Amino acid sequence: MARDALEVAGGRLRFPACAAALWACALAPPCWGSNGLNMIGFGAESVLMGGADAALARDTTALNTNPAGLAGSRGSRLDLFTGLARALDVGHADAFGNDLPVSNRWALIAGGGHTRPLAAGWFIGAGFFVQGGAGARFERLNTAFGTQDELTALTGIAKAALGLGWQASEQLSLGVSLSAVYAGSQQRVFPQTSLFDPTDVRRSFFGTRLDGASTLQPGLRWGLQWRPHADWVLAAVAAPRVPLPLSGGTLTVNYGALGLGAVRYRSVRLDGLSLPREYTLGAAWQASPQTLISVKVSRLAWARALADQTLEARAPDVAAAPPVVRSTQRVQANDRTLVAWGLRQMLSPGVAVLAGFNRMRRPLFDASLSPLFAPIGENHLTFGLNLRPETGAELTAGVEVLLPRQVRYNNPDLPFGRDTQARTHYVALHAMWSWRW
Repeated sequence: MARDALEVAGGRLRFPACAAALWACALAPPCWGSNGLNMIGFGAESVLMGGADAALARDTTALNTNPAGLAGSRGSRLDLFTGLARALDVGHADAFGNDLPVSNRWALIAGGGHTRPLAAGWFIGAGFFVQGGAGARFERLNTAFGTQDELTALTGIAKAALGLGWQASEQLSLGVSLSAVYAGSQQRVFPQTSLFDPTDVRRSFFGTRLDGASTLQPGLRWGLQWRPHADWVLAAVAAPRVPLPLSGGTLTVNYGALGLGAVRYRSVRLDGLSLPREYTLGAAWQASPQTLISVKVSRLAWARALADQTLEARAPDVAAAPPVVRSTQRVQANDRTLVAWGLRQMLSPGVAVLAGFNRMRRPLFDASLSPLFAPIGENHLTFGLNLRPETGAELTAGVEVLLPRQVRYNNPDLPFGRDTQARTHYVALHAMWSWRW
């Protein structure tokens, strides 16, 4: 147990810091491991080129990669895309005999967009994207309090975006997109466990259940594509940080050990989560009529995006319960550089092979990891096919593999012992159907 304790304003109880830390780690979206909280790409072509999409963006997914690519659609276009991920080895092990995979092994994503000419040289587009956050559920963990209980966090981040692309000249395209970013969360932190030790309150623990916390925030992205030569495209993209303070919903605290039962707090706020500020450079080279090579380098400011996590809950439905619950947990992260490579090889007219590699070192310090929040994945391989018949319809489909990764860590604020282990390894199928007219 950590020395610090959770203050309960207006009451005499002091909750142990392990409970505060579990609440705090639960509010962050627990990915199976991608580019931190983000997916490696958006739409099948973006993903299957390893996320090396800044200089390649040419369809509606440009809204969430490089909006300048909207001008590359030329005419009207509709894209519908989906992905299905399967956890191969995503799990948690600790000093209490736990060695469990996540219970929710499947994750489904979907999205789509439409773009059309607006005026001479101008194009408008709108789309919907799943940004990240698949969730983790452990249904029967052995706890430090002698019980078996559930530990779950299911949080999603999605965007609805509207953008403009401008073909300023034959060589230069510019674009901007505005988005409404939604995040929502549900968590279970040992909800059936309630323990009060009057001799040492730091050994007490009261399980929690969070339902319905959400937020809707504005986002912005702008970019350019420049063609200095017929065989080259250079690109730049920038996006500011998007804070995602979650509020609303209810927090239910199990005060059974105090004789109060399950107390519901009707006003909840969780702070400290953001999408990171991003600066991206990209290039695409048409090495031959059959071969296209693309690269992207992004700098993601995770140090501010994953900051100290704070929870505050008010308005309990039991008068004898503490009127306010507050907790703060320190979270440390590093800014990271993402590098992605992509290859497009034409096999015949209308048929191309796509391949890619995506790498970003994990942003979180070891002491900030938890079973619910361990974005430790670093290396992704992708492979797929693009079929583009002359009818105007197009199909892109393939597979993404997050290579196996295992990390042993010690988070002193969490009740899992010194030798805690996180594992991640998944495979995902991606497909996108496109129509042009």
